[in-house]
Amino acid sequence: MSDSYAVYIAKYPIKKQRRREHPTSPNKYRKCSRRCFDGQLRTWRR
Repeated sequence: MSDSYAVYIAKYPIKKQRRREHPTSPNKYRKCSRRCFDGQLRTWRR
């Protein structure tokens, strides 16, 4: 891990990151229908 990344993680802990600014891809192991997953994927891409 680089020094700059360590500083970033210290400044923005994963639990406190803003979800709009730091989107995460949908969990492919979560139990949901294909349509539900496609909707999550569509929202994530925007």
